Amino acid sequence: MFYESYYPKKELEVISRELKKFSLRFLLYNNWIYKLEKNCFIWFYFVRKLLESKNKITDNIRHYKISVKSYKFIWKKTRWQPFWDEYDYDNPIEELLSIRDLTHQFVHSQLFFWWKEWSGLKYILVASDKKIYEKIYQIDIDDVIKIFKIFSENNVVKITTTYNEKSWNFDVQCS
Repeated sequence: MFYESYYPKKELEVISRELKKFSLRFLLYNNWIYKLEKNCFIWFYFVRKLLESKNKITDNIRHYKISVKSYKFIWKKTRWQPFWDEYDYDNPIEELLSIRDLTHQFVHSQLFFWWKEWSGLKYILVASDKKIYEKIYQIDIDDVIKIFKIFSENNVVKITTTYNEKSWNFDVQCS
């Protein structure tokens, strides 16, 4: 949990600009890819920590969902095959994924792959250790940038607490 959310939010803003810059490059060196992958992992973890805190982000962003494509896992009886042969890319499934579930995919990622085209980075293929044999998710780079930007610009201006006798705890609403 963050004591002060100003600093992680500021860094999320920097990371979103950096990711935008790299998304427009055709030539990406391995050390740049490593840096992008590391930053995505760390910053999705920080987004998850912001989601888990009760008073660092507003409630409307807490329930934000993002449109992703998923591809079903296809079991083929071969000894070894690359991951791009294990999923049904001919039949993408449009899904709405909560930010919490998306951060889980990144934080627990067993498969993490950047997809690049002539115009630069296009999307990320990611699957967590629990979902890798079910499906793989495709998230557009622009959506990742948008998530980081939304979280960096989100500020709580009002907190309302009410005591919940059933849970013996306070319910917090942030706006």
